[in-house]
Amino acid sequence: MAIPRETVEQILQTARIEEVVGEFVTLKKRGANLIGVCPFHNEKTPSFNVNPARNIFKCFGCGKAGDSAKFLMEHEHFTYPEALRYLAKKYNIKIEEKEQTAEELMQQSIREKMFNINEFADKYFVDTLWNTEEGKTIGLEYFRERGYLNPIIEKFHLGYNLEAPKWDAFTEHAKKNGYAETILGRRRYLRDINSANSVVRGFAERNAINAPIQGSSADMIKIAMIGIHEELQRLKMQSKMILQVHDELVFDAHFDELNDLKAIVQDKMVNALPLSVPVVVEMNTGNNWLEAH
Repeated sequence: MAIPRETVEQILQTARIEEVVGEFVTLKKRGANLIGVCPFHNEKTPSFNVNPARNIFKCFGCGKAGDSAKFLMEHEHFTYPEALRYLAKKYNIKIEEKEQTAEELMQQSIREKMFNINEFADKYFVDTLWNTEEGKTIGLEYFRERGYLNPIIEKFHLGYNLEAPKWDAFTEHAKKNGYAETILGRRRYLRDINSANSVVRGFAERNAINAPIQGSSADMIKIAMIGIHEELQRLKMQSKMILQVHDELVFDAHFDELNDLKAIVQDKMVNALPLSVPVVVEMNTGNNWLEAH
């Protein structure tokens, strides 16, 4: 049985992170946020931060972060559905569960795997930035030279990958297996990854590093496009999605549907993949594509 997506959204929007966390952690006001001793690792100085405005928590000591459901999953060892049911009961939200189709079960499995992979990578790179000598002296200094202050670095989960010989994990994976993978498991086969010709091999190695990044971006926008198309059809809207250019979508939008269309695009792009970092969606309008830029 599955909890309908609209009910999930209602639960997560209704649940107040400070109230949920406050049942388990003693919190004290500090500015606009709340702080406390992290329940996930031993510490003397509080580094556990609750942000009511964004409705999330984050520990700057161990790196754990997320929404109310994620907190319950970590603290009470609930599954995701168990956490949602707990919150629904707390906030008197009725759940009418439905039977999942085989396709829905497969999509749920894919999303869970992507979430776990992304969470692991996020924690590794953020931890490397803040807790290794190289990360602090090279990574942090680079961000600060670019004008990024700590709040921005933390908000967007910026991280750091170690210099050689530890930097080439994607390349080494590709050399061993002969391909690079995206978040969704799509493979780009690299027949020249072990070439004796250094120029040819170097080109394949660059593809091995780039493919998981750009390929995963392609995964994301394709999923968003499917969701947008289905929503436009469901609402019988006259606006049409007419073109994709890399990470950009072009629409023939009817003026009276413009606000609704923007809301749909925002929602489907932000929720295409379960990422632990913010997704920024920029939109512009004009009488033609050039004006929209």
